[in-house]
Amino acid sequence: AYEIPKRDWSSDVCSSDLQVGDTYTDPMQRYLLQFSLLASNEITFAAPLQLPLKSATYTLAAKASSGLNVSFASSTQKVCDVNGATLSLFTRGNCTIVAQQNGDTYVLPATAVSVNISILEDSTLTFTPPQQLALALKTYTLAATSSLGLAIIYTSSTPLICTVDGATLSLLTRGNCTIIASQATDPFITATPDITANIAIIDENA
Repeated sequence: AYEIPKRDWSSDVCSSDLQVGDTYTDPMQRYLLQFSLLASNEITFAAPLQLPLKSATYTLAAKASSGLNVSFASSTQKVCDVNGATLSLFTRGNCTIVAQQNGDTYVLPATAVSVNISILEDSTLTFTPPQQLALALKTYTLAATSSLGLAIIYTSSTPLICTVDGATLSLLTRGNCTIIASQATDPFITATPDITANIAIIDENA
């Protein structure tokens, strides 16, 4: 059996020997058969699962088994776009890139490969409550801020001294009041460490 080469096929010409015939046989016509054999073609495309928005650009890399060049396209152009192999990041969100190789005369088109990349943005949490509060105040409004405007969640780890409802801190008795401020989660925002603050609750009448 003849094994067909895997790559660099062009065309083959097959022909039969000419049979000139005799007294009782007509000459045999020569038949020519020309055909092209198409090579297979597969794309290998690996990209990071996440990229920081602050990096601004990233160089994509993919290979086709045929050795032909691979092209890239973005299907989420508001989040990211591609020029050649350079990926530009515009905003946080899901970035979908498609790698394509359309083959040529002797190579089959490859199946397109898509990858999803999460574009992450950094956020800063700021929380600086007073070091002391008078028990007589009874309540105090906490005011932490997120640089990206995310909601802030407060919790008290000393509920016998103070409690929190939303951003309202209730002072129950004198002592050390420990409050933890954290940002609401977002799949496209880099996790920010919580901030813990200690507030001394002072009873001025004691």
